[in-house]
This record gives sequence, C-alpha cells and structure tokens, in this order.
Amino acid sequence: MNREIQELRETITKLVPLLTGKGLAVTQRGSQAYVQTDPKTKKPVVVNIPSISDNATPEFCEAIQGYIDHEVAHVLITDWHYYAGGESDPKKIMTPAYQAFQNTHNIVEDTMIEREIVKIFPGSRRNIEKLRREFIKTISTPAIEARKGDPKDQFRYIIVPLMRALAGHEEFIEQMDKGKYWDNPYAKEVIAKLKPETLKALKSCSTTKE
Repeated sequence: MNREIQELRETITKLVPLLTGKGLAVTQRGSQAYVQTDPKTKKPVVVNIPSISDNATPEFCEAIQGYIDHEVAHVLITDWHYYAGGESDPKKIMTPAYQAFQNTHNIVEDTMIEREIVKIFPGSRRNIEKLRREFIKTISTPAIEARKGDPKDQFRYIIVPLMRALAGHEEFIEQMDKGKYWDNPYAKEVIAKLKPETLKALKSCSTTKE
C-alpha cells in the first residue's frame, strides 16, 4: 500500500474533529462526502469523507482536502434547524418528495458554505478550488456530455454547475460557458423563473436561513 495514502487516511480521522472543535466520528466510505446529524438535536454526529483507494491519483488525493473543508463548512456554518425545512420525522425524511426537496436545498446550501468557509479558513480557498476542478473534470462534465441527446436528463446533471455559476463560482461559470450548458432549455427556464432578488441572494447569502 502507498504509505502516503495510508498517512492521508489517518490524518483525515484527526483533522475533522480538530478543525470543527467537536467530538465527531469520522468515516471514510463510498464516493460521497456528507454530514450526518442527530434528527432530534439537529447536531452533527458523523462526517464522511470519500474512501481513498490504494491506487488513488495524486489529483484525487489533493481534492480530498477540499472534501474535508467542504464538510467542515457544513458542520460550522449550516444551521440544521433550517436545513431542508428542519424536518425530524424519520418517515417524512424518507419520502421521495422530501428527498428531492433536501437534495435541491443542499445544492443551494453548498454554494453558500463554500463561500463562507474561506472567511474562517482562508487557506481553504485553494483546497476547494482543486475539489471543484476535479469534480468538473472527472464527474460533472462527463455525466453531462453523456446525455447530450436528452436535454431533460442532461439538466439533472447541469443543475449543480448551474447554481454554482449563478452563485458566482468562477470554475463553474467557466464550465457552463465552455460546454454551452446555458443553452439547455431547462436551465434557461430555471433562470427565467428565478426572481431578481433570489439571483442576487445566491451571490451574497451567508446563512442557511437566508
């Protein structure tokens, strides 16, 4: 096993509790980064960082720090009493309608927390930029390009870079411009229906409640 990768895995388990100042459990599973909260107290209890394979690329290893900073931002900035309506009923949380609402809110919430974490940890700017570019290169653009013949299905993958671009994230503006994804009819419809004050708030909001 690559010693550097093993050391990175060990560092992650120590770094997240240190940065947040909270006694959180840290897991490294799958390909998704997320924060798990206690449904009753609304307090974060687990932070998951994507698993690092033994043959992970240097680019992915560099992006991992961005994943850490992103999830630390959720712990420090996201107000879970407002997140996705603050629902605590386990049955409602598992319904398709609520899951869709939560996913949509998370897309918007992510645009805010990445802007705000840089104010707390200025060094996170570089880490998050690397994460964004790795995401665009290996996940987002390939998924969008693979669905060129179906604008509606393609939009499901455009929505993340679209909202990031509308929030002023330069890497995603570049992606939207280069791929001409602004021309997707569903993307056009979203932009047309968002109120001017909402478009403005996407670039400036600093709390989950906003």
